[in-house]
Amino acid sequence: MGDTHLISLNDCGVDDDEPSCDQYVVLIVAQHRNKFDFTALDLAKTAKQLKATVHLPRIGVGSQGFNWYGTEKLIKKYLSSRGIPTYIYYFKRESATTNNKRTNEQSYGNNKRLSIEKGTINKNRLKLHLPCYLSGVHIFFHDIDENTKKRLQRFVYAFDGDVNETADPDTITHILAAGNCQDILALRDACPNACVINIEWLDACISQGTRLNTDIYEL
Repeated sequence: MGDTHLISLNDCGVDDDEPSCDQYVVLIVAQHRNKFDFTALDLAKTAKQLKATVHLPRIGVGSQGFNWYGTEKLIKKYLSSRGIPTYIYYFKRESATTNNKRTNEQSYGNNKRLSIEKGTINKNRLKLHLPCYLSGVHIFFHDIDENTKKRLQRFVYAFDGDVNETADPDTITHILAAGNCQDILALRDACPNACVINIEWLDACISQGTRLNTDIYEL
């Protein structure tokens, strides 16, 4: 943590007890560190006293070698489990499209080619808005090789699903295994409320961009 600033959102007097005067925002300047920073610990204590909420933009999108899907999920789960309301903002592409459309209309008369090129860019940007068709899905990969698991769990996180490292019967909704799995009965006994299905189900969901019925994939 490089530096922190606690800023009041309202210009209220010292004797003003209006609830609207109890709103603050914290500006955090982050940097690499290899030891505890007591400023950060003081900030955490003050934030809890003020019942602060956490608001995050998307983290590290496009950074090479950085698992930003999983990082967002872990941060939100960690804070929420401690009673701290946490919000991650997935900015809508529609607003950006509207702004670019206005720019294109203004420049249309002067440069038609530029307008067409910007329209194409806007369409490509819309594709970056990720759907959430795996929301509520908690997946456990049973006896799946590490490369395949790593590849698929990135999609699960991206489309708002979750991956469990253990077969927790209270949370698991889908157990994914290979078609020749010999542990089907044991898996069903361990997680009676989860459906045990062929891993091809997830590949099919990803390729079609929607959550498919599991009936034909059950093992």
